[in-house]
Amino acid sequence: MLIKKPPVILAVHLKRFQQAGFNLRKVNKKVEIPIVLDLSPFSTVDCQVYADSESRLTYELYAIVEHSGSLSRGHYTAYVKLKPTNDNLIKFINKEDIMPDKDTEPSKGVWYHTSDTNVSKTTQAKALNCNAYMLFYERII
Repeated sequence: MLIKKPPVILAVHLKRFQQAGFNLRKVNKKVEIPIVLDLSPFSTVDCQVYADSESRLTYELYAIVEHSGSLSRGHYTAYVKLKPTNDNLIKFINKEDIMPDKDTEPSKGVWYHTSDTNVSKTTQAKALNCNAYMLFYERII
């Protein structure tokens, strides 16, 4: 399966369970989380009209949902990157004439960890080291 049209926001759900006989169990294996993700290897030839000048379809990580606990009970928290608004992405969404730039660097921002009503500043390293359940990427344009 290949991507025909790249999404503006990409949500990746990681399969964190495994069949063990008649039961399911949680998989806590460490997953390497890329900060910048290029979808071009997973895209159709038609998708190249959306690519940058180097044929890349790049995305930047901006949020991670983490699950702690077991399959039967646990707690969800999130790591979120607060960063400046991507004006080029808004223009792209509004179908204004804008082509993806060559710049594939992630934007500057501050990471926060949220759990229920608690929000605390954290580091990107801590966010990337969590037991990720879902990843959210924004198109770099």
